[in-house]
Amino acid sequence: MRLFAHVGRDVLMSAILFVMLFIAAVFAQDAEPAADASTTIVSVASEVKDAVDRVVAAVNAFKDATSKSIDAANAVKTAVQSKNFSAIKDAKKKVEIATEAVKTAKADVGKAIEAMNSAGPEAAAAVKAMGIDLAMFAGKEGGKETVSKKRDKIMEYTLTVNANPTNGGHVSRSPDQPNYKPGTIVTVTATPDSGYRFTGWSGVANGMTNTLKIKMSRDKDLKADFHPLYYTLTVNANPTNGGHVSRSPDQPNYKSGTIVTVTATPDSGYTFAGWAGAASGMINPLKIEMNGNNVNNTLTAIFFHLTANLLSFTDSRDNKTYEAIKIGNQTWMTDNLNYRADSSWCYGNDNSNCEKYGRLYDWYTAKTVACPTGWRLPSNQEWNALVATVNASSAAKNLKSATQWKYGGNGANTYGFSALPGGVRYTRGGFDEVGVSGYWWTSTEVGSGTAYRRRIDYDKERIGELALYPYNKEDFGKRFGFSVRCIQNN
Repeated sequence: MRLFAHVGRDVLMSAILFVMLFIAAVFAQDAEPAADASTTIVSVASEVKDAVDRVVAAVNAFKDATSKSIDAANAVKTAVQSKNFSAIKDAKKKVEIATEAVKTAKADVGKAIEAMNSAGPEAAAAVKAMGIDLAMFAGKEGGKETVSKKRDKIMEYTLTVNANPTNGGHVSRSPDQPNYKPGTIVTVTATPDSGYRFTGWSGVANGMTNTLKIKMSRDKDLKADFHPLYYTLTVNANPTNGGHVSRSPDQPNYKSGTIVTVTATPDSGYTFAGWAGAASGMINPLKIEMNGNNVNNTLTAIFFHLTANLLSFTDSRDNKTYEAIKIGNQTWMTDNLNYRADSSWCYGNDNSNCEKYGRLYDWYTAKTVACPTGWRLPSNQEWNALVATVNASSAAKNLKSATQWKYGGNGANTYGFSALPGGVRYTRGGFDEVGVSGYWWTSTEVGSGTAYRRRIDYDKERIGELALYPYNKEDFGKRFGFSVRCIQNN
């Protein structure tokens, strides 16, 4: 049969008929009469020819239907891009018709192949000799898959996403592709950047849900809208007649990231004692960045009434007059004690330092002799209560005097306590740290060898707490010379 591979179909069929007649003649001796054999041979040859013709016609019909389907798909895309809705409708109808034609043609090809197979190997060989490739029709899906791939490749759509404003957030697609096949479901998510909030969609969708599912049926545009976040900041004074609080800029609300400068100004007789609410501490003016950490918060400036809490008294032992201040529920002397007693010293043995910083006492004298009637040496727990009242994180600054401290270590003296850097006298008679540090005895012992003392340094915000040399059999620690602040008896 390969001798006839490139000859025309009629010549090929004549050759087939000749061969079959020759074979019949060879075996005619035991066969039916010649006329009957010839009729059978002619019938077989005719069946082969009909099967080949049917395959050729079916394949040509399939190619024609496929071409029309692709043309219809192109027409749809062109109509969509031009936004000609009437043309889109017509083109979609043509696609439907062409698709059905492809299905029918594919089925016809399948039936023709079955008839070819039934006609015998000569029919299949003849079809192959004509250059017709039936491989694409092999398998369950056959040519339908090839047509679908061609059509889907043509009918791909774009999904354009944007953020408004561009610095307000970003929009993601999943899957993230340049183009999408018809029917693809794309998940689109809007994510606001810091200081913004998502306010809705515009374009092919709307609503407030930040995640959408978009089914691709044409080219689409989608925009996510973002708006800046705004916060309020309320400022108050406590007490209201203690001072006033200003904001700069002074606005009803503030865009996220705005820096607001808040200033507390005490009225006459008051002092600024710190912030409460949206911030704490003693920094004044205070800068606040408006963000989610202080959203819609209130900031209160605390003012301390100095004159209302100030009192004075005279020590009957030497007629020295002292001032005292009420801080919380306690009343404290505002000066270091300067009562001359045994085991007390002026810093450096210089009397002028006693006038400036008060005297330095060992613990025994401080505990039993130093404070005048109606006053006592405070315990460590009473010092703790004072520290808590004046804000522990900045207690040293709040209690230090506004003068006398070296190296820029002066305090705010917020509560009128006027802590002074009286220094220390060592047990062997040396002096140190005047102008730099202040030490104060407490009545709280640690064993028999020492007691707690409180310390304020020029460069620290907090007040130190320490027991010196806690020996159980010696009193070495109690022989240091420290300052004394007396607290009023309840």
